[in-house]
Amino acid sequence: KERGPDAPRILFVTSDFHVFRARRVAQKEGVDARGLAAPTPWYMKPNNYLRETCVIWAYWLAGRL
Repeated sequence: KERGPDAPRILFVTSDFHVFRARRVAQKEGVDARGLAAPTPWYMKPNNYLRETCVIWAYWLAGRL
């Protein structure tokens, strides 16, 4: 807040499976951010979403979300 406007507008770009966690981490840090999702190829979705689900649980258990 000391380095910028009172209500900065932030847009982050990340993979579609990662938007939820990135936004939650930003909220936890007090940043009002919006996500723009880049599409994941269909054949990578099962692995990426499974991995992301595990990481979300780990972040939640560690108090990072």
